[in-house]
Amino acid sequence: MDKLSPEIMKNGVKAQHLGREKDVSVRAVWPEYDIVRNIKIVEGRWLNEDDRQHQYRVVILGAKVAKDLFGGAPAVDEDVILNGIHFTVIGVMDNKLQIANYNRSDNQCVFIPYESFSVFGDTKYPWFLVWKPVLGADQQRAIQMVRAKLAELHRFSPTDEKAVEILAFSKFMTIITGMSLAVKLLLGFVGALTLAIGGVGLANIMLASVIDRTREIGMIKALGGVRSMILKQFLVEACLIVAAGGALGIGLGVVGTYLIGSMPFLGPAFRDTTGTGDIYLSVSPMSVLVSTGVLLVVGLVAGLVPAVKASRLDPIEALHYE
Repeated sequence: MDKLSPEIMKNGVKAQHLGREKDVSVRAVWPEYDIVRNIKIVEGRWLNEDDRQHQYRVVILGAKVAKDLFGGAPAVDEDVILNGIHFTVIGVMDNKLQIANYNRSDNQCVFIPYESFSVFGDTKYPWFLVWKPVLGADQQRAIQMVRAKLAELHRFSPTDEKAVEILAFSKFMTIITGMSLAVKLLLGFVGALTLAIGGVGLANIMLASVIDRTREIGMIKALGGVRSMILKQFLVEACLIVAAGGALGIGLGVVGTYLIGSMPFLGPAFRDTTGTGDIYLSVSPMSVLVSTGVLLVVGLVAGLVPAVKASRLDPIEALHYE
């Protein structure tokens, strides 16, 4: 494994600061814990080895805890009382939207050095071991190896999954992946349907143009205009119409993206109003290039039938067309 940290928890701890009080969970961990659990610090710093070895009474506040105890005021270097014991705040976590959790949300917790938990209770037996496999390692293989090692140390069968529970957080990512894929497929279907409708509309416009300009086409052919010239003329007109519509669409898309900014995604499911789980909209140059190319193809295909029809008109019949 790459990183490892034991963890002990104490629930129902009263956290106090200048008359404000909040019920929190204390988590005693090693410095490697932030890497395993993907914790981000927005104010101050995370725990280090010096904090752990010297059993300093320092604490990291979850985002919700910091908001409830300090409001918008800076929390670093301030004192927080945990069940009557003073701790110094050295950091504040970024708001964390969790799909899966084995206890209380990280936002509702405070984190202290593992050895500093001795002021609350025994540190000999951790509640949990959180670990991260080596980058690129097969996850299931890594879980089997960890279970086998624990079975060797504690004398139980390595095939007994009930003896020790190993929860792989990455399996919950399939939920997010599936939801994201569904959104992409929906947007792709809407885009394809829009292009198809636009292509049909363009073909009808060009066919109507051929009918309205039948005598003009007959005059051009009577004066020596060749089929290829008329064919190119209508294809160019179709491409220009598509280009104008595409430019307008891209412009409206950029403006709409700027005005909308983001869309709710995971936040409502977790009653989170901070915007952490929102989808932030943007217009990428690659999407503009791809959509422009597709539009040109649609324009050529939609304009081809009317253009061929115009180029094949008999000049005598076209001149007598009413």
